[in-house]
Amino acid sequence: MIDSTQFNVHELRSFINRRFKSVDRSPMLISVVSFGYKYGVPIDADLIFDVRFCPIPILCRAEKFTGRDAKVRRFIRSFPQTGEFLRRMESLLPT
Repeated sequence: MIDSTQFNVHELRSFINRRFKSVDRSPMLISVVSFGYKYGVPIDADLIFDVRFCPIPILCRAEKFTGRDAKVRRFIRSFPQTGEFLRRMESLLPT
C-alpha cells in the first residue's frame, strides 16, 4: 500500500519507479476497470481516477457501443480534456 497524499504526480512516479522497477521482476500489470460510484468503489482497486469530467457519448440508442468502437474513441478523444488526462496518466507510468 502506498500513501500518496504527500506526493505530487512527479514524486509518485519517481517513487513507483524506484520501488517496483527491477530487471529481476515481471513487468507491472495494469488493469483498467470502469464502475459506477452509485454501486460503490471496487474493493480490490489500488488506485482510482475519477473521470466523470469526460464527455459521455450518446451516439445511437438503438445500437450498443463500447470503448472498443472507433466511433466512441473518436468522440472521446475529440475533447481537449481527454488528451490532458491521458498525458497525465501516461506520466505516472514507468518508462
